[in-house]
Amino acid sequence: MTGVVSTRVAVVAVALIGFVLVAGFTLVRGGNGNDDRKPGELTAEQVKDGKPTIASTQDLRSFAASVGHPVFWAGELPNLKLELTKSADKKVWVRYLPAGVKVGDRQPDYLTVGTYPQAQAFADLEKASKRPGAVSEIVPGGGRLLYYRKNAGSVYLAYPATDYLIELFSPSASQALKLVQSGSVGQVR
Repeated sequence: MTGVVSTRVAVVAVALIGFVLVAGFTLVRGGNGNDDRKPGELTAEQVKDGKPTIASTQDLRSFAASVGHPVFWAGELPNLKLELTKSADKKVWVRYLPAGVKVGDRQPDYLTVGTYPQAQAFADLEKASKRPGAVSEIVPGGGRLLYYRKNAGSVYLAYPATDYLIELFSPSASQALKLVQSGSVGQVR
């Protein structure tokens, strides 16, 4: 009888350890509904329109390679996790979330880089730079940034001969401007 009880306890202990390991692995991978994929294999088809998804840097690179157009971001930033969202009209947002913030949090308090298909984006920014309150300058790589003094938390960016408008939003207007001016905002590669 003692041997049977010991065997049952051992089986239950092994099963419990296995469950904890699988649950822990799921949490580390993000638990975002894409748990059947390997890290770095996130594709545009796996990201549901309008549904934010946690993504590793490798996931973001894989996604960008599969989506069929450039995706922009502010690079890897320490202690922040990446949230990826796409829309049916090919817009893509990469949001940087601090620890403790859940994917899909509705607060607009986090650094976000949006990539928006827009024909003649560079020319449109040049035209917009003439509007009252607009501030514009050329940035590294020949791009043009634009922001409005009344809404300095959003900085827009476009490059010649591309059909994409990039928006960098930050609750800190100075952070948004510094990231764009420094050339930190670039295409995911």
